[in-house]
Amino acid sequence: MTDDPKKFRYDQQSLGHKNPPAGLRPVVSTHAPAPIVVNSLTKEQTERRKKLLAEMTKTIEMEEKKTSSETPTPNPKNLPFDLEMEHPAGKDVIMEEQEQKQKQEQVEESTISKYRISLSQALETPEMKSIRYGVIGTGQCGGRLAEVFARFGYPVCVINTAQQDLAFLNIPDENKLFMPYALGGAGKNLLVGQQAAEANQDKIKELLNRTIPEVDQVLVCVGGAGGSGAGSMVPLLRSIAETDNLAGLPIVVIYALPMNDEGAAAKANAVKTLERITAMVNDEVLSSLIIVDNAKIQERYPTSSIKDFWELANFDIVNHFNMFNTVSKCATNYDALDPMDFANIVSTGGCLIYGRVEVPVEKIDGQYQVDEKILTQALLRGTEEGTLAEGFNVKQAITMGVIVTSSEEILSQIPAVSINYAFNMLSEHVGDDCAMYRGLYVDDTASDTITVFTIFAGLGLPVQRINTLKEQANQAQQRMDAKKKVRLSLTEDSSQKPADPYAAMRQKNTSLGRMIDKRRGLR
Repeated sequence: MTDDPKKFRYDQQSLGHKNPPAGLRPVVSTHAPAPIVVNSLTKEQTERRKKLLAEMTKTIEMEEKKTSSETPTPNPKNLPFDLEMEHPAGKDVIMEEQEQKQKQEQVEESTISKYRISLSQALETPEMKSIRYGVIGTGQCGGRLAEVFARFGYPVCVINTAQQDLAFLNIPDENKLFMPYALGGAGKNLLVGQQAAEANQDKIKELLNRTIPEVDQVLVCVGGAGGSGAGSMVPLLRSIAETDNLAGLPIVVIYALPMNDEGAAAKANAVKTLERITAMVNDEVLSSLIIVDNAKIQERYPTSSIKDFWELANFDIVNHFNMFNTVSKCATNYDALDPMDFANIVSTGGCLIYGRVEVPVEKIDGQYQVDEKILTQALLRGTEEGTLAEGFNVKQAITMGVIVTSSEEILSQIPAVSINYAFNMLSEHVGDDCAMYRGLYVDDTASDTITVFTIFAGLGLPVQRINTLKEQANQAQQRMDAKKKVRLSLTEDSSQKPADPYAAMRQKNTSLGRMIDKRRGLR
């Protein structure tokens, strides 16, 4: 039985982690793209930055002129007591200066030491994030993901047309927005989700202004199968763009594909919404698209109950992303994958995927047997088996990040040549035209394992997976249409093109459509 992810046990089942890692310097190929600015500023922010820089420049000039014109004096702290008494400033002033200097040193030490906390602490500390994300969840799937982000300390808010989906989310009620529309919920109808969000634009903007503070980027979480989340995407993005505190910030979308056993409507919604989102990525309306695939995640937990599976899946999706955003902020005795490295990865554009694998390490005669073969195996497994989505060609990646964690005892026995060999093999596998940022971190909670976290950015779409979804949706739709024709008209020509299941509803010609209009007061 897996550990409950709510307990924040960063073990193999819940795909989390503890304690501070230590990283390796990024090795960037000659074809690497130039560094990318994390966030685009509004006009007001730009003017404010110019003003602050001008004031800072002026202050520095004054301090430098003052320093150069003054004759240096001995440090009173190092003078004998009798000479100290003769100092022009007087003993009391000297003692006060010493106290202030000691306090300043304590503040500096405190500031540095906060980056030395264990990774388990850092993962739950809001300040220990390389990029400050404001998280917005829409629909049932998006709301559940936002709930996990909230547990890691991110500011979040959620919207939904189904009140019951909001009820069990463990976030403050003031951070939830119920969008009353029709009968409640969207019935996997994208149009209902879209119209609900459009009818509640002002409420959405008020929610965003109130719940999302000053952040660097906006992260929107949504599942492709439903109507509320997928249908509300475009109006929600427009609300973000028109919200004062978020306008101009980069927007990243975490998009979840449905499982194989979900119905035709869910798969059709997923494909249609993905097409809309990728168009916005190409038009640079969105910064990046993170794709996770519930069908792939389900393979990790084949024996889990339905309740455990969704908790584990949601935790995996958020924990992997938060791991990179947190580890890149942590101090380490090794070269680290730093905040700007992570920012370059998530700002690459295109599709982004990530994952995690563990490789056991054998101990013989009290010594761990770690060589380049084990390390290379772990790194290469992370490119395919470990990712939370399938159908991608990692050789298309423009940037990638790799974090390797293990215990101090294991890492201390790995020859440097073995580490370099493993990373070189990974670079050859992905391609030397991919900028690789790598980190090596100590994890004192690791037990006889090496854990590898990978992230790939700048990818194209998983064409094969999308085509499979399209084919499954079309086949299911055809079977559904055939049933309707047999039921309603045995003489109808079955060779006709399958009808749009929502067309009649949109034309208000069905009993359901008329009932919805009546509830909304339109009839």
